[in-house]
Amino acid sequence: MTVSAATEATAGAGTVGANKVRSKNGVARTDLKTIDDQAGKIWTVARKTEVAEVQIARGLSGKADALASGGGWRARIAALRLYGVVTKTREGYFKMTDLGIALANVGDEVGHLEALRTAVMSIPANASILRRYEGGELPSLDTLATEFEFTYSMSSGDANSAAKVFIASAKYSGLVDDSDFVHRGNAASDTDADDGPLEDLYEDMEASDEQDSATGGADEPRAAESEPFDPSTTYVKQDQAPRPPEASPVGASPVGLNVKLDMSAWAVDDVLRVLAVLGFEAPSGSE
Repeated sequence: MTVSAATEATAGAGTVGANKVRSKNGVARTDLKTIDDQAGKIWTVARKTEVAEVQIARGLSGKADALASGGGWRARIAALRLYGVVTKTREGYFKMTDLGIALANVGDEVGHLEALRTAVMSIPANASILRRYEGGELPSLDTLATEFEFTYSMSSGDANSAAKVFIASAKYSGLVDDSDFVHRGNAASDTDADDGPLEDLYEDMEASDEQDSATGGADEPRAAESEPFDPSTTYVKQDQAPRPPEASPVGASPVGLNVKLDMSAWAVDDVLRVLAVLGFEAPSGSE
């Protein structure tokens, strides 16, 4: 899929900086390209099974000691649920949805494109705008920002960031072309992400906002950094091979060697030959 330079420039908008989007109303604060990349990483650790959220955190970060805590983590998991990539099965456990699996399956180009469009349309704010302007041109960034500001009670800065995220995601999915023309087509508008109400999702988003306000956007302290974690690799502790002997330094005391050798079955000539090599003299009259 080709993404315009303008789309790429705004792909991360609303996720960092002073104008980080803060809304518990379900407005996307993470662009679709990021979510698409994350779906592939989650697949490597989850497949179609239920997994602990710490496994997802480690798969996303690529670090074996990553923690599923802090405002940053809550924002990431909330965004994944909002787009319909994962669903919460029970406290602390998640499972990829059919949509999330389709996003991860980049080998199926048609299915992947459909999943991208469905993910965008699964967010009510996005679906409302795209339906309204289908078949026509998307309004300006300022107009969209104003809609986010007054519809979702957002600050002007946050609304502007939300509008940039929306535009970037809509273009990445192909629902809006580089000329800002909207052609929604038959994109689905709902997913099987979370079967129940999303109150807890919004609570996570609100908690993330409160954490960011208290820490300036920084995550809670985490374990020390370690080597990159490859979730596709099975790590096995291997016994170390013996180290080769090192040469003795000049002037060091000679090393004694005590060897016990059974030569009872050897021929007499062979025994005498070995003893001679070792510096032993044959007793007189032995020949």
